[in-house]
Amino acid sequence: MAAISARVPLPPAPPRPRSETEPMSEHAALLQIDIVDSTKLGEALGDAAMSALWTEHDRLARDLLREWRGREIDKSDGFLLLFAEVGDAIGYATAYHRAVAGLRPSLGARAGVHAGPVITRANPALDVARGAKPLEVEGAVKPITARVMSLARSGQTLLTGQASAVLATTSLRVRSHGHWRLKGVADPIELFEAGDERSDFLPPEDGDKGYRVVLEQEIWRPLRDVPNTLPAERDTFIGRSADLRRLADLLHSGARLISVVGTGGMGKTRVVLHFARRWLGEFAGGAWFCDLSEARDADGIYSAVAQGLDVNLGRSDPRARLAEAIAGRGRCLVILDNFEQVAALAADTLGHWLDRAPQALFITTTRERLALVGEHAVVLDPMAPPDAAGLFVRRGLVHHPGLRFGLDDEQAIDRLVELLDRLPLAIELAAGRLPLMSPQAMLARIDQRFTLLSARSGRPKRQSTLRAAFDWSWELLTQAEQRALAQVSVFAGGFTLEAAENVLLAEEGNLATSVFAALASLVDKSFLRVTDDRFGLLVSVREYAATKLAALSAQAASLAPAAVEARHGGWFARSARGATSRNEPELENILAAARRAIARGDADIVAPLSDNAWRILEGRGPVRVAAEVLESALAMTSLSQADRARLVGIYGRCLLVLGDSKRAREQLAHAIAGAQAEGLKLEELIALSSLAELNLVEGHVDEAKRQYEEAVQGGERLADGPLLCAALNGLGLYFDHVGEFRRARERYQRALEIARRTGDRRWEGGALLNLGVAEYNLGNRALAKLHYDDAIVVARQLGDRTWEGTLLCNLGLIKLEDGDVEQARADLNQSLVLAREGGLSKMESVVLCNIGLLDESLGNSGAAEAAYRDALRVAHQRGDQRSQGQFLGYLGLLVAREGDPVQGRGLLQEGIALLRRVQDRSSLAIALCQYVQGCALWGDGTDGKASLDEAMAIAAESAVAAGAELSVALKGAKRAMEPAGEPG
Repeated sequence: MAAISARVPLPPAPPRPRSETEPMSEHAALLQIDIVDSTKLGEALGDAAMSALWTEHDRLARDLLREWRGREIDKSDGFLLLFAEVGDAIGYATAYHRAVAGLRPSLGARAGVHAGPVITRANPALDVARGAKPLEVEGAVKPITARVMSLARSGQTLLTGQASAVLATTSLRVRSHGHWRLKGVADPIELFEAGDERSDFLPPEDGDKGYRVVLEQEIWRPLRDVPNTLPAERDTFIGRSADLRRLADLLHSGARLISVVGTGGMGKTRVVLHFARRWLGEFAGGAWFCDLSEARDADGIYSAVAQGLDVNLGRSDPRARLAEAIAGRGRCLVILDNFEQVAALAADTLGHWLDRAPQALFITTTRERLALVGEHAVVLDPMAPPDAAGLFVRRGLVHHPGLRFGLDDEQAIDRLVELLDRLPLAIELAAGRLPLMSPQAMLARIDQRFTLLSARSGRPKRQSTLRAAFDWSWELLTQAEQRALAQVSVFAGGFTLEAAENVLLAEEGNLATSVFAALASLVDKSFLRVTDDRFGLLVSVREYAATKLAALSAQAASLAPAAVEARHGGWFARSARGATSRNEPELENILAAARRAIARGDADIVAPLSDNAWRILEGRGPVRVAAEVLESALAMTSLSQADRARLVGIYGRCLLVLGDSKRAREQLAHAIAGAQAEGLKLEELIALSSLAELNLVEGHVDEAKRQYEEAVQGGERLADGPLLCAALNGLGLYFDHVGEFRRARERYQRALEIARRTGDRRWEGGALLNLGVAEYNLGNRALAKLHYDDAIVVARQLGDRTWEGTLLCNLGLIKLEDGDVEQARADLNQSLVLAREGGLSKMESVVLCNIGLLDESLGNSGAAEAAYRDALRVAHQRGDQRSQGQFLGYLGLLVAREGDPVQGRGLLQEGIALLRRVQDRSSLAIALCQYVQGCALWGDGTDGKASLDEAMAIAAESAVAAGAELSVALKGAKRAMEPAGEPG
């Protein structure tokens, strides 16, 4: 038994008379214990045995209570107990764990201890006689104790930091399990475990009532990994405690739409992002940041939200597509930043998503309320004076760590931040001027500036507060700095030093030195920020700088916006060729450059820019964005015929990926004809390879083979690695289609060798993926999995979501066959998310079919049928007859097994007919085996034998190995055809 120090008695009753039921305040320790899995145990034992067990449990629990000087407050599947000392509470809990473990059957319990002020209230004797508890306990200690208890493992006693702090000497071991955020509690609480030599001291697991957090850069972050697109916090967050508390209260009260309202520069975005990071663990579905600063209409909203959610809009209705994506993430947080300029569209966009995604929480930052039903507004006022001054000092020290502030400085800072309206952005810009100007000098200058902007009453005007701060800062810049800041406004999504050196016109002298010096000075003065070797501008700074760029055109034509944009476009047209992974951070610049070039009719750079955009978007999406740029580019009459041929080929490929087969065929045919007319052999062969893929999908297998072989021969003549890899992989797909899996494997292996020799990571991943498919079809599942594992590493390194989704689909199928149902479902579900977010209908249909196979293996025939029918629907919409044929086989056999042989037979026959039409021999043989099993169900042995003979002939042609899907299907068909009573 634990050694307990001298006890502190409960406070004595006050000397004045007190009624029997009058509440009394005291400082005490609460212990809550709960039996683990008592309901399940009760179902197993039965009511009578469980009642006897509860009787024995209650007796020993109450006996221990007398020994440890506690009071019983309440009882359910455990007890709520009150103690004068924390030592008594944890001593009781330790003895209790041992006692219940000795029962037969043994019981396990979780226990939580918290200490603090409580209010005790005795119920009237008459109420107690009627069944009421003798004593009620109230106060914040009670729910916190319950939260702590809920986190404990079976046999574990957890106590709060408050309880540990008042714990006297004990022989028990007490070990910290870190800080935890408990549901409904504003600040994290450190949790400890009390135990003896038998205790394992395993940390609790995250649960619904709390989760582990760690302190990183003054932010409590959830220990578990939560997906998000929250921008990294670049510097220390200061103040706003009341606003953050208000947001937390609304979160825990169930609010679903919160608008953070305030004027420009009030720090709305910083507050919301800080809140999101602080409570990230509340959102299992992730926290998604959507920047609407450039949105001006509904399409702008959809584009910004799709980017923030990392969703591919595809060809579907963007509003509905985003609603599906948000709803599919369950409990998630969606931040819609800078909503004020599109507030009139709130009901049609945000209102729709609120209705369709009931578990999501939306937070907007806006300068005005949105007037939507259910909206809760958190109005941000200027920072509190001490926080505003602290922000100025902190940012000043970040820029210039050696600064020292005297009393005069402090007084000037207080006045300065007031004249800056205590707006965070204005304060940060001012702090960036230290020590160029002292706080007193700044104060004098700002007073003059604001006097010019004052209303008749003498109060500063608020409408131009940020512009006034920017104007003042602009005037402090040198001419070289002004020219640099104005010109970098053409960049979108940040830029590198190399890009700036090729776009900016600087002062006379060494260009590189002058550009670098100007940018470095702008960083020092807070106009630019540097993250991962990239320069970035705040949106408001970029917009302000753009107005100054227009004014600079009076100085020189080379500084006019059109001239700077032309240099910007020319740089990205030249520099962004080839290495897609390197170019991905420049996607926004490339798209901006392409759109500007189209708008001003600059045909010379449109083709390379559009090509660069496609190279990035093909793998990461959204492909629809590439299609939009290409459509606009092809509408230009000034395009050369050679560039038009190139872009038409890319556009055809883009349409093929999007599933628009009819238009894809038209565009690819135009591309081949145009390339032939212009003598562009490489472009002709690239388009030919895409057309071969389309022919293979639609069942024109002989034509597809001829085109792939022509592309391979052309790639060899031109020594073009990417074309050769694409054509060889395509030819492998042809052999896979007709069931010649070994010949398919040979093509993939050759493509892999070429990709590795030329350093083509993208085609290395593609060849590995297809090698996995070939090995799987040959029955080598272990080798297939190895190839898939290698390929998914490459896909994730490149950010290729299409390949990642395909690989997860394939891995899910292998794991299902290995019996790892849980991981198989996880992989398939993630693949389905990637397919739908990317608008990739081919992948979506296959994943749905595999999910049907999983559900059917578990006996969930209803769910399996629904998945098969969904897969069929998607394949039909896309015109994919091969996939329809495959899916009809699985669905038909399931329907027949479930008691509808007529419908099942019809579905199977329809699938077989489609597979004959597209000449997919391997899939046809599997469908015939399914039909054989169906014949056994409806008693048609003659038809079944004929189908089995045909399937066996196809298998013999393909030299199918044991373990392959067709081999397994044949075994099932043969067993089905065996006479009843004969061994299988």
